[in-house]
Amino acid sequence: MRVPVLLKVFISTLVISGTVYGLYHFLTGKTFRVHNVEVSLDNNADSGFLFPIIKDDIEAKLMQLFGKHVWDVDLDRVIKTVEKDLRVKDAKVTRKLPDTIRITILPYTPIAHILGSRGTRVYPLSRSGEVLPSVAVNETVDSVILRGDIFLRDKDVRMLAIELLNSLPDRGALNARSVSEISFDKKKGLQLRLVDSGSEVWMGFENFAHRASQAQRVLDYLIREQMTGRIIDARYQKKVVVKLRNEP
Repeated sequence: MRVPVLLKVFISTLVISGTVYGLYHFLTGKTFRVHNVEVSLDNNADSGFLFPIIKDDIEAKLMQLFGKHVWDVDLDRVIKTVEKDLRVKDAKVTRKLPDTIRITILPYTPIAHILGSRGTRVYPLSRSGEVLPSVAVNETVDSVILRGDIFLRDKDVRMLAIELLNSLPDRGALNARSVSEISFDKKKGLQLRLVDSGSEVWMGFENFAHRASQAQRVLDYLIREQMTGRIIDARYQKKVVVKLRNEP
């Protein structure tokens, strides 16, 4: 009577051992080695024009993951690697069985681009005032250009330009979409160049919402009268001065 019992125990042990052995080799074999790194754009992203560039760079940095067991990939380390890219605002990393590491990124949305004295590349500017890695001019989308090295050097001046852009009205002749360039002068402050009229608007250093409202009324009048290419000096509290370009 003892032989069948021992036989059953022996067979059960073999089955269990074989199952564990097979499961171990299945989980640690080629099936669960990383063969794909998927980089996708977060659904909450406002703009994705930087995404293809970021995607290529991240995929190149994570080539060392290929061939590793998917369980051995340190997801926290992957996130740290991805978030070292200054263009990335947030990132999520997950395992997708059997062989994929999935990365979802939320890039910063540039509010403008900085064009320095060299003029061959531009630097996207985040809404928080951070200068992002440069891109070729032909790789950007239409946006306001901040012209001058001062915007690369001085964060206070960058934040002043961001404050100005955020204060512009949504509609009318003077809105963020109507501005082609912003420059900075130590005496005159921020100066806008407009797309359609070719006019310049001097905005100074403060009270941008009030000054934009005053300048817009004057600009609307000039457009109606077909008086383009003027300089609109809105730095004063109670008046706006209109000048010809060659006037002091």
